[in-house]
Amino acid sequence: MALELEQFAKYWQDIHEDMNVTAEIPYYYDCYQQLEALVEDDGDYVNGGVIWLLLYVEDLGGLKLGKWNMEHYHVTANWLDISMEDAGYDMEDWDKVRSLLLELGKHTPKSGVKRYVRDAVLDLDFDKLWKVIKWYFKNYPGYLDCMPGQETGEYLHEHIFKNQDMDWCMRFVDTDDAFCWKAKDGKTIIQRLADGFEGKEYMEVRNNLLAMRAHTVDAYRVLEVLEDGLVVIEDYKRKMKGTVALSQPFLLEASGKAERPKSHHDLYLVGDLVEWDKWYMPEPYAWIPKVDMAGFEREAMLEELRQEQIWDSKHGITEDVYGNQIDVYKDLYVL
Repeated sequence: MALELEQFAKYWQDIHEDMNVTAEIPYYYDCYQQLEALVEDDGDYVNGGVIWLLLYVEDLGGLKLGKWNMEHYHVTANWLDISMEDAGYDMEDWDKVRSLLLELGKHTPKSGVKRYVRDAVLDLDFDKLWKVIKWYFKNYPGYLDCMPGQETGEYLHEHIFKNQDMDWCMRFVDTDDAFCWKAKDGKTIIQRLADGFEGKEYMEVRNNLLAMRAHTVDAYRVLEVLEDGLVVIEDYKRKMKGTVALSQPFLLEASGKAERPKSHHDLYLVGDLVEWDKWYMPEPYAWIPKVDMAGFEREAMLEELRQEQIWDSKHGITEDVYGNQIDVYKDLYVL
């Protein structure tokens, strides 16, 4: 079901939540019409495949956050083929559609998404920046295919977050991917985001992003609980001490209650730590009784997890939409 301009405008803005993309709607509606014209039979529904392809065009002309992954990971590039298949294009037309997407990506107007990220970074608004990364994860599912997934969630559930369900653990994996995961060229998503801001006009944005440092899952002793979602912590090996802003203040995940813990003295705060203008701990994180963290050896655990991921990739088999086998280990780890 092809959308009229007003319908498309509402649909496109709803997808972008509180990002202002009004000025771009005429261009993307024209792109939408061109992509719809190549579909044989669209049915009586909004063509989600075409919408995903439009988001791909938007990224190509804006932040280019997924461009490198699409070019260097078969499992991510496969997502584009799946989207064309879902849209209803005949396979013989895929090269034509792919060429059209690249051409449309060269002429996109100034990006509302890029502007939103720029403002968040210049304001050093961590929560706003985290929000747009989660938005990317939600709307560009194929970009996640080259990142750790279900197996990592299961490992964390078994070894650390035993009182959480798997949905919670998978949300933690997404958080860890957003700030700590490195592509096979060694870059994080934040560093890749910085690559989308080129030129002198964006120098401050780029520098602010490159100043961010993240530390994957660790356990921290809470020395003091302050107001406004701040806690004073030190790591369990006493290597550092400082004040951290929690993204959901005093969320006691184990009980599911959004409240300040009655006593933090017998609890470790466990999660990712991000250094920027100050220290942040993005959700989800957990308050875990110290007794449950006995024997926790972070470096040994992370190395074991890494080796399990490598083993899984060497023994995993997947195919692209053409039926060609993909060597998962080479795809994920060899540049």
